[in-house]
Amino acid sequence: MQRQSNFYRQIVVLRRVFFSLRFNAMHNIRELQGQPIASRILERYLTRHPPPLLIFHGPDGTGKWSAAEAFIQQQLCDVGTGCGVCPACRKFLKGDHPDYVRFPEGRVLIGNEDDPEPFTIRWLLQTRVRYTPFSGSLRYVLFPRADLIQHEAETALLKTLEEPPEHTRFLLLVRDPGELKPSILSRGLEVPFRLLPTTVVRGLDANLADEDLLLLGGSLHLAPFLRSPLYRKMNELIENA
Repeated sequence: MQRQSNFYRQIVVLRRVFFSLRFNAMHNIRELQGQPIASRILERYLTRHPPPLLIFHGPDGTGKWSAAEAFIQQQLCDVGTGCGVCPACRKFLKGDHPDYVRFPEGRVLIGNEDDPEPFTIRWLLQTRVRYTPFSGSLRYVLFPRADLIQHEAETALLKTLEEPPEHTRFLLLVRDPGELKPSILSRGLEVPFRLLPTTVVRGLDANLADEDLLLLGGSLHLAPFLRSPLYRKMNELIENA
């Protein structure tokens, strides 16, 4: 079980490295670009406790994930700015902060009743949510693919959201809010993300050509592919055809 936890922590770090190649590294929510509605909602809760459930929804590659993690980092930061250098930020950036639970991107199951596997809902409820946070007043739980929470697991999570613990905040990320049960959706605050303006996309990645901007269509989801050797090879084949 410890080996699995270490594996997922390594995935968190690798994912942050990969994501930094797609977006300018963001440590606080004021750096979020091209999402005025989401920015206003999240900035409002920098000075007060956020609601028990935040639902980030919108197209991939528009900043949902980076905004969610920047928001959490800023909330956990020792000085409240997402400074990146305090002990809390360093732990967060390494994937080791005890008050941050980030689920992997695959299916989320309910887990065994007696000895649930890591990153199942029963594991979360039995080993994390039932206890108070380690270092701060709040714990944050992020589901980057909330649409992959399986039916039994979603039902168990719903029971927790009906009477949410005072010390835990849940963040669910989905492309479309319709991918969640209406009963979960009704208990959360929606944080909408839209396709990015072309000027914002160009500002986030100055190396993109005009034709790349057309292909991206307001999302940076495919930006790593457009930089890949495979894409360059495909272009060469097309040009030489």
